[in-house]
Parts: sequence; C-alpha cells; structure tokens
Amino acid sequence: MRDFSHTFHPIATEKTDDEKRLEEEKKIEEANARYKALISVSDAAKGIVYTEPMKTTWTAPKFIRARSEKEHDAIRAKFHILVEGTDIPPPIKHFKDMKFPQPILDYLKTKGIHKPTPIQIQGLPVALSGRDMIGIAFTGSGKTLAFSLPLVMLSLEEEKKMPLVRGEGPFGMIICPSRELARQTYEGICVMAEFLEKDGYPKLRPLLCMGGISMQEQAHVMAGGIHLVVATPGRLQDFLEKKKFNLDLCNNPSVSPFADICVWMKLIG
Repeated sequence: MRDFSHTFHPIATEKTDDEKRLEEEKKIEEANARYKALISVSDAAKGIVYTEPMKTTWTAPKFIRARSEKEHDAIRAKFHILVEGTDIPPPIKHFKDMKFPQPILDYLKTKGIHKPTPIQIQGLPVALSGRDMIGIAFTGSGKTLAFSLPLVMLSLEEEKKMPLVRGEGPFGMIICPSRELARQTYEGICVMAEFLEKDGYPKLRPLLCMGGISMQEQAHVMAGGIHLVVATPGRLQDFLEKKKFNLDLCNNPSVSPFADICVWMKLIG
C-alpha cells in the first residue's frame, strides 16, 4: 500500500456536497457488503424473538395500498432505496399522502421541507406502521425526522385517547449519543408540538433528559405527565434509577443517528 501521508496538493479544493454524499454512500455500501460477507442472516438474527408489530391506527391511503409490489419496487429503485424484510410497508413520495395533519405540513414548509427524502419515503411509513426499522443513510438525509415525527404522531394519538396525568408517560423515547444531538432533536419536536397546539390539538409535553439541565427548568413537564423523552444514555439511566419516570407506557424507544445509523425499535436491549 502506498504512503500518501506526505503528499502535498497545492490546488486541492473543498469537496462539494454531492461529492461528500457519494463518498458516504460508497462507504455505507462497502460496510454493508463486508457485514454480509462475514455473517449470515440467520446468524445475525440469532437470539431475536419476533413479535407482532406495535399497534397503530395509521394505514397508507387506499390508492397506495392498491399498488402492486412491482410498483413499490419501481419507486424504491428510482430513489435508490434498498430494503430487506417481510411485508414491508409501501414507500410514499408525498407528505400529504402520509396523512399528517395540516399543522405538521405547515411546520415542514417553514423548514423548507417540501418533499420527503429517500430515507423518509420508506422510513416514515415503516415507523408509522409500528414496525421495527434499521435505517442507514448519509449525513443530512433527514433520518432524525424519519423517527421523531412518527413519535410525535403516536404521542398525539395516545393523548387524544386518554390524556396523561402527573406521573404517567412517556409513550416513547429517543436516545441520542451526544448532548448536541439530543438538544437539536428535542427542539425540533417542541416546534412540531407548538404548531399542533396552535391549531387546536392537545398539548404535548416532551422532556429533555441530559446532563447540564436542571429539572427545575422542566418541572411543568413532569407535573403534567410526559409524552416523550429525548435523552442521552447516562442521564437516562440516572433518571430511571431515581424513578423520575418509568417506561410502563413506553413501547417504542428509538436510537438517534450515530455513525449514520438510526434505529426504530420497540424494546431496549
């Protein structure tokens, strides 16, 4: 192997976003290929007990469900979406067809988000259907929205069924590898909740659980019941040990993007 450690490039230019994206996609494909070469599917699934999907009331629109699997595969191929699994929910190319309420569509517009990215085209229907998912995509592809938005919708649905009271919740949880990412995710969820509340929907109370934050600042959230938690691992463990809240109602924790991987799963461990 040649040593390029001392090579000098006097006219090197900064890589474009497209070049960076292509490099990241190549790395993901190479890593995936190495993984498949080292371990079989049956070995990878060893010890996993599959259960029924988490029950949700969401279903894809009738005209989308009427499409053939061949048509679904054509959409995936167009957007370079690779999937593995059984009975995979259909990809959906437009936010409005995912049945999001108007306040959420308005929120997306204010963020300059007019159409879903590939990870969202497939990931949102999977998460909204209550299915487990491992989503792999390049940085800046919209992974965070792919799992935070379904969690907001689940919390809204549960709150409408039976409002939370003090000591109850959360319905779901997002675990982040860093404080910065936890705060960004939490702030995005708060804005979504504000858009919903302004339009007459029930108030959602997210809790940010990480080091450097006094619980006195979020006492109002704890007092009314917590709909969802965004946490870093260490502080989450501390809160659970101190019984600040429990996971009795939580059947859909998520792990936020780390090394370009996000996980939607119903159980911790």
